Amino acid sequence: MDKSELEDLDQLVNSDGWKRFSQMVQDTYGRGGERFFTAVTNAAKGDNPHAQDHLRQILAEQRGALDAVAMVPNRIKLLKQATAQPTPVYIGSRRGGA
Repeated sequence: MDKSELEDLDQLVNSDGWKRFSQMVQDTYGRGGERFFTAVTNAAKGDNPHAQDHLRQILAEQRGALDAVAMVPNRIKLLKQATAQPTPVYIGSRRGGA
């Protein structure tokens, strides 16, 4: 396990720049985001026979953008779990008694 990776990523997500970037992605691709809303609205207008395909592409783009932002916090969580000391588990007798 690379300790510097955890430190680097932790510093990244705690920086003001990361917070601004995350908010920009959320504002653009989040459910309330203007780009997302406009794209879905435009795809649903009219009698476009490819509207369903267009909606799928919009959702795939949204999912990709939000997944990319979540990648770093998810990696931090994984690295922290790997560095945590395992909790000892007491296994008592199955026969009962004291």
